[in-house]
Amino acid sequence: MKILILGAGYVGRRVADTLREAGHTVWTVRRTPQPDDPFAIAGDLTRPESIHLPGPVDRVVYCAGLQGAALEDYRSLFVEGFSRVVSWVKTQGTIDRMLFTSTTGIYSVVDGRWVNETTEPNPVREVARCYREAEQLLEGSGLAHVVVRLSGIYGPERCRWIRLVREGQARRLPGSPRFMNHIHVEDAARAIVHLLHHPEPDSLYIASDHQPVDRNELITFLAETMHLPTPPFLPDDASPPLGRGGNKRCDSTKLRESGFSFRFPTYREGYTPLIRL
Repeated sequence: MKILILGAGYVGRRVADTLREAGHTVWTVRRTPQPDDPFAIAGDLTRPESIHLPGPVDRVVYCAGLQGAALEDYRSLFVEGFSRVVSWVKTQGTIDRMLFTSTTGIYSVVDGRWVNETTEPNPVREVARCYREAEQLLEGSGLAHVVVRLSGIYGPERCRWIRLVREGQARRLPGSPRFMNHIHVEDAARAIVHLLHHPEPDSLYIASDHQPVDRNELITFLAETMHLPTPPFLPDDASPPLGRGGNKRCDSTKLRESGFSFRFPTYREGYTPLIRL
């Protein structure tokens, strides 16, 4: 196949590498493409008319992401810009599937309950609302599409919890469990590739590993694996508010039932090799 990846960052570039290794032709679009990549195209995702393709493509992956950006940047990329991208994809004529990477952040759950593809999205944070608006744009576009809601991505160069434990900054929290949901970046990329190849995919999947983990359990595991003291508890009156992930457990059964197998099924398999880096 000929595949176009819009947004070739932390996840997108791994999707491109995996597809190329399988023999597909893959073009990637970024504002500043890698200079040594002959299939990299310079383009602004908020202005799809700036993207000049060397030929027709069969499938498109919209895998853009932002970190530490202002709300207006998210709205520009995932609402105004994404709307123009969807319209542009519809004019191409050859594209038979579009895949969009969204976020499990659209579930604003705070009581630790399980969520899956049938759970009604209820985004509270403005950034999460931008992702949900993008999903709805795609749902109403008439395009054959797949939305993949990714949980917290970690991997090489994204090892925040390892760093906090190693530097003695991590603290356990008193009270009831606060669940975290993860997916290793390699599995995130592999799940996208899997759904690009799936002969009859559904339109929505959650991509998160098998085992949501209580924050205290995670940092205790990391400390033990690094042969460090178990991080102490914060005082009862000093617990921070819930973070952007809320407190929920993401169920990826549907993705696994589609034939996908995780290389890093839990945080244990994923974090242990990263500790040695």
